[in-house]
Amino acid sequence: MTSQKPTWGIVATVHEPFEILRLFVTHHLAMGATKIRLYLEGPDGPAFAEKLKDFAGCEPIIADNTHYATYLPNGLGAIFPQRQHTNATAAYREMDVDWILHIDADEFLQSTDLSDELDRLPADINSVRFVNGERYFVEGEEADTPLNGHCLAPLLADHPTSAPFRKEPYVSFTNNGFTAHDLGKSATRAGVPVEIQVHWPDPSPLIRSHISNESWLVHYDAITPTHWLSKLLRFHRANRRMYRNPRTGGQRYKQIQYFLARNWDLEEATRIFDALRRLTPDHAEQLRKLDLLRPIMHLRSSEGETPTAPFDAARFDAAVIRSIQNPPSGMLSGQGAVDAFAGLD
Repeated sequence: MTSQKPTWGIVATVHEPFEILRLFVTHHLAMGATKIRLYLEGPDGPAFAEKLKDFAGCEPIIADNTHYATYLPNGLGAIFPQRQHTNATAAYREMDVDWILHIDADEFLQSTDLSDELDRLPADINSVRFVNGERYFVEGEEADTPLNGHCLAPLLADHPTSAPFRKEPYVSFTNNGFTAHDLGKSATRAGVPVEIQVHWPDPSPLIRSHISNESWLVHYDAITPTHWLSKLLRFHRANRRMYRNPRTGGQRYKQIQYFLARNWDLEEATRIFDALRRLTPDHAEQLRKLDLLRPIMHLRSSEGETPTAPFDAARFDAAVIRSIQNPPSGMLSGQGAVDAFAGLD
């Protein structure tokens, strides 16, 4: 341990509605991050950057084609993981903190005191991996705020408590209950001559890793059904190779193909999303007893704002749809779209 606890910061490459970014920054500043660098992709980047400057410790960078042309031959046309790698490595080399955590804007750290945990690590440990879970609700609970609920830990496919996830609708849309990855993310101690990839630093004999048993990440993947469908549409339009192949695309391939065949039907996405995010009370209790289902923690920011304050879901969904160029007709019809556009001024 040192006389002064280590500082830590966050880097993320983001293309999300401002509400997500606001919650992300508020939450992690309250968790103890001293610096947060956000690389803002998408046409709203300049406007979002102006708003984010109001948060002390947040450094927004507009990640447009001019930004990427400095690092990558294809500029903004480079695949997203490559853009993430580029930004994370630049931040790792430039940010004045002792540790850098590379995560996405829909991943929220869960930790009682990360600085203290990092301070207690042996001096030769320079990479810490945080396991990620996904957000779930228990039947009967209301999703009345954007971030409430419970965090489901990754399960082995043959674990007794994973049996419900081997049934529909989970089999068609998830990997053992997870709609997205279960690889975790990492923080890297400053000063190691390595590059930072999406989930961890580059393999190197210089890296000595540790898996945290005190802190973890909750991955929301999406806040609302509209948000989820828009993310799948963005993946499809980006034409990422891994999502075009059922072998490499996994559950994302299945999700994209399902909604592509249904013209990105928002009502169907709402039905599936709600079904995938619910646990029966009995199943939830089994998971809790094994510490596989944990409450999600939220901290109040120094300005007195709490991320769990109610938010306007209709306005949020309206902003999501408005950000999509030429949205498919399936996203513009039905009650879900009516509710979303009710949020427009």
